[in-house]
Amino acid sequence: MKNLIELTHIEMITINGGGLVEDIGYAAHAVGCAVKKAYNTVVDTVSGWFD
Repeated sequence: MKNLIELTHIEMITINGGGLVEDIGYAAHAVGCAVKKAYNTVVDTVSGWFD
């Protein structure tokens, strides 16, 4: 799984040109996915705040 995540990150850098904003966005997305898997109930409540 780690290799898949690293590959995805490399692909994101290639697509977005490695911009700092894109890197932050990718990190935020990755963290958000992990949080959602662990805390579905909380995230479902809070996710509406960020839609």
